[in-house]
Amino acid sequence: MPEYSESDGETTIPNLFPNKLLDGCLTKVQEMVRETGKRVEEKSEKEARNCSESDESYPDYGYSQSPLSSHSWPSWMDESYKSSSTLHLTCTDTFKDATKICREFLSYFLAGPVLDSLSESARQVANPVNPGHLFCFSVFCGDRLGRLIVHLHADLISSRNKSWASFLTSKAGTKLTLSCLSQCNGLNSLYIQHIATNDMLHVISNTCQRLTILDISYSSKVTDIGLVHLCGMLSGAARGIDKAPIGCKYLRELYFNPQNQPLSEQIMPQVIPAFCAIFPCSKLWT
Repeated sequence: MPEYSESDGETTIPNLFPNKLLDGCLTKVQEMVRETGKRVEEKSEKEARNCSESDESYPDYGYSQSPLSSHSWPSWMDESYKSSSTLHLTCTDTFKDATKICREFLSYFLAGPVLDSLSESARQVANPVNPGHLFCFSVFCGDRLGRLIVHLHADLISSRNKSWASFLTSKAGTKLTLSCLSQCNGLNSLYIQHIATNDMLHVISNTCQRLTILDISYSSKVTDIGLVHLCGMLSGAARGIDKAPIGCKYLRELYFNPQNQPLSEQIMPQVIPAFCAIFPCSKLWT
């Protein structure tokens, strides 16, 4: 039992939970998840080799190349991930079942700020070739996560982070990102610079109801359609075959630079004022 001491009439109570103890606990949890991820990815890799590409699917959000956005990704992104025709390990039942179990376990026992710290720690060593990292990325994306940084512009200073960005923009990486975002219904802030797409904004609009800050800077794949997704069902808009997304009605800050778009896909001038009219209290940083 820790004791206190009295000096000059003041009582000093010891800190029972120092920062080093918290850091040690976070490190231990991250190590346990990573080691589990190594075993899961190894089994998933074996399953992927035995499965045909026709089995590759996510039930909720699949990868799609929008006909409204035909331009390519930036040239610095390696195409090695995009040209593969084999089933990726993240698309196997083994991987999806294991991540679901571990995600639910962590969401039950850990608070949101703890999961935020774990997710950020995993991002700082992000590399798709590191065993266990893809599993960690998927597991930490849960319903209690409040802040998620998938990719930042500053991350491009290293080849490791460029490799991570290249994976995220591949077919398998996009599917994984869409699946992870569909689990994050408690997000308050989200940063997906460079890699955001219209499909991602559609998922965000349906899932992240509490989102207040969204950063999609440098994302050349986002068009007018993506911004409309964030608005939800517009008053007086024609109802098409597809159901309109719910929208992010609490959005207060949107970071987006439409001047980064190719000339053929520049955001229409009337879209920005319409967006500001729907979110009158929001700040649009372009």
